[in-house]
Amino acid sequence: MSGLENTGRCPGNSEVIYSLHETRTHRNPDRGNHPRLLLAAKHGRLPARGSLRDLSHASARAALDRREGGRLAHRRRDRLARRAARRDEPKRARALHWLDFGRDRARRLPPPARGLAVEATRRVFTISELNAQVHSLLEASFPELWVEGEISNCKAYPSGHTYLSLKDDKAQVRAVLFKGSSFAIKFKFADGLKILARGRVTSYETRGELQFIISAAEPREKGALQLALEQLKAKLSAEGLFDESRKKPLPPFPKTVGVVTSGQGAAVRDMIQVLSRRWPGIAIRVWPVKVQGPGAAAEIAGAIQGFNELAADTDILLVGRGGGSIEDLWAFNEEPVARAIAASDIPVISCVGHETDTTLADFVADLRAPTPSAAAELAVQDKGAVLDRVAELVDAMAQDLRDAVESLERRLQYAAGHPFLKDPRRLWEQRVQRIDDLSMRLPEALKRRLETLGLRLGAAAGRLDAISPLNVLARGYAIATSQGKVLTRASQVKKGDAVAVRLSEGEINCEVA
Repeated sequence: MSGLENTGRCPGNSEVIYSLHETRTHRNPDRGNHPRLLLAAKHGRLPARGSLRDLSHASARAALDRREGGRLAHRRRDRLARRAARRDEPKRARALHWLDFGRDRARRLPPPARGLAVEATRRVFTISELNAQVHSLLEASFPELWVEGEISNCKAYPSGHTYLSLKDDKAQVRAVLFKGSSFAIKFKFADGLKILARGRVTSYETRGELQFIISAAEPREKGALQLALEQLKAKLSAEGLFDESRKKPLPPFPKTVGVVTSGQGAAVRDMIQVLSRRWPGIAIRVWPVKVQGPGAAAEIAGAIQGFNELAADTDILLVGRGGGSIEDLWAFNEEPVARAIAASDIPVISCVGHETDTTLADFVADLRAPTPSAAAELAVQDKGAVLDRVAELVDAMAQDLRDAVESLERRLQYAAGHPFLKDPRRLWEQRVQRIDDLSMRLPEALKRRLETLGLRLGAAAGRLDAISPLNVLARGYAIATSQGKVLTRASQVKKGDAVAVRLSEGEINCEVA
């Protein structure tokens, strides 16, 4: 049977169209063979007299379930039953049987045949309603529970709330620690820390995201990533890769800037834009690499080495990417990247993530920038500001030259008014007269000077004679010595010792008896 159409009237003069374009037999494991007819109805009305009567009860029930969502099916059933009571008894019996058909049977029916025209009644949810129902279902279905996981992408905000992710080897879930619950937790959340968290499962209705609200937490141990990071950091630090003494200064006016980052994304666009804005015409070489995932560290290290091996000189390197979780930034924590930066002959500025993100590349690099845009700011100076400074220096030098010329002019004017230039002969005569006067005074001055020095010499000789030991010996004293030492006590010599006695004139050698 095909091509069959009929039109009837429902109570209330609402028109209902039923179209049956094709009838096929499908195998149903529960009911065996049965015809599948498609009902297309407006407003969910029952067909009027004379309409198609060979209808699929299961299809009508499925359309009703989609309309009502299963919650108000009993109310619809009662309303339809009351309307059917006004019609003949066979139709009423059929309608009740139609609505009582099992929901599970309807859902197991095969899909509609190709080419059937469908206009079915259905319940339509708004996104807000859908998220609200999911939120209510989660709140009612999950009691407070304990979850073990590793903290990732942890960020604390000035409001006191902390947003993070809890993850294991296979999955992760967003979580939040509100300010009111944070006072009971005696340790600080940080990326890589494994915790045992108590809380409840809910959803953030605005974005429809699953969320775990933490009310209490206990530290477990450091996660594998954090432990590996600390071990590698200690190893590189012991080798001196973080020492300030090995860091290279940045060139003040680079001609060529190399960029190692993803070829797609905001980071490379921001760096190129800032570099071009601050120093128009500067040469920019971009080496696109993977910045996360397997093989990313090897590509980043290879790009750094490649820039150092290029024949064309690159004055400075920018190595980094935009923000992300600790897993997203992990390539910049790997040993090949750190060693490539340390071995680079070109100064390197690291710019990984946001200001709060820190990687091993930041410790090894010659300079760390909080963001890719900030790295571009640090790499090159503002050309406009440099030109303004040059203009200021040129003006200052010109002013210094003008001041020097004016000073020389004043000195020249003063010299032009000097008597020597006005009457050189007169000045010469004054100098000759001065020389003659000094020549006449010189002998007398020398004589007075010699007399003064002679008097000073005599006085010094008198003071020297007064304290001379020889004058003491002249008054009858003597100096006794034994083996070159002056004797002051008798106990210093013994019987048989030789003693020399120095007198005012001469010396006596004695032997102690």
